[in-house]
Amino acid sequence: MTRPYYDYGDRRPGGRFGSAITPGVRMLILANVIAFIVLVLLDVVISSATNGRGVSIVRIFGVSRAGVFQQFMIWQPLTYLFVHVRVWHLVINMLVLWVCGCDVERIWGTRRFFFYYFLTGVGAGLCIMLLGEPEIPTIGASGAVLGVLVAFGMLVPNRPITLLLFFVFPITMKAKHLAIGFAVFTFLFVVRDSTAGGISHLAHLGGMAIGYLYVRYSDRFRSRFDDGV
Repeated sequence: MTRPYYDYGDRRPGGRFGSAITPGVRMLILANVIAFIVLVLLDVVISSATNGRGVSIVRIFGVSRAGVFQQFMIWQPLTYLFVHVRVWHLVINMLVLWVCGCDVERIWGTRRFFFYYFLTGVGAGLCIMLLGEPEIPTIGASGAVLGVLVAFGMLVPNRPITLLLFFVFPITMKAKHLAIGFAVFTFLFVVRDSTAGGISHLAHLGGMAIGYLYVRYSDRFRSRFDDGV
């Protein structure tokens, strides 16, 4: 029997917006913040020791086709998720993760939420390796975070979300419309220029596509095994 999709409408399971952060989301945010501090300090140490001629941490821990297949840095599809070199990049990713991820974790549980987060994140990294620029590394948790946004939009599609346009004008929309809007704009960027603005829109689209397929079909696939089919 196929498990149903959940729609809590404008109710937040376990509390209202701003209620206690879920353990999985909290762990991911702490891990990203700690990684940011450690990697910034490591970059400073390497740069000082080599007079600015050291190997960039982005090329070591970011993901690229050349890094994985030519230099055999096989850890990159995972480690790139925890590399942020700009504070605003980290803050935006963690904010979206907090806003969208807590509901997803409450519905699925922490274990499945973690699996999904890394499935979409590593999957986005594989998309970069296969289709992106071979020498240019990609960093950041955006692929996984936007995968979480997709799950949020599918699991609680009618949840109202208020955004501040240009950080000033409030705009309220449903979660499903927010997810669809991001997907459409990301697809258009990929078609026009997949690295416009120095952003890997290909990674974003890959994470969202994998997320959609998982949410759409995973319960149906699991139910077949549960029913012995």
